[in-house]
Amino acid sequence: YDETNKRLSIGGNTSPVGRLELYADNEAALNNLLRFRDSDTVVTSLTEQFIGKIDFYSDETSNPGVKAYIGAVQGASAETSIIFGATHTGNLPIGPTNTGGEVMRINYDGFVGIGTSDPQAELHIQKSTEPLLLVESI
Repeated sequence: YDETNKRLSIGGNTSPVGRLELYADNEAALNNLLRFRDSDTVVTSLTEQFIGKIDFYSDETSNPGVKAYIGAVQGASAETSIIFGATHTGNLPIGPTNTGGEVMRINYDGFVGIGTSDPQAELHIQKSTEPLLLVESI
């Protein structure tokens, strides 16, 4: 731990560059693995639940709270998805089954959904206002 700069290194580095650093000697391919493990062995509801999540929190004086997140969710049939959530005002809801603020999802089958939590194709974009898709050249 670097007390002066408030930085923590796991693995032996005495001079971490960021607030948290995983350090390995590269002898094993996955020495820098960071694992989120859910000890719940049964998904008991029909809704999804988070099995791991990274929150991006702001201490902004006028409106502190979670402003974005990346999470892994598991459904009742053990299917998993990676979801991305964001907001430009207010705070995102938190909780083991609350995926509020979701803006994009990558499902277990490789389908990507933007604006939908249930993509039905390799790229599924859902939006209620125009333009739906904008391709621009510089």
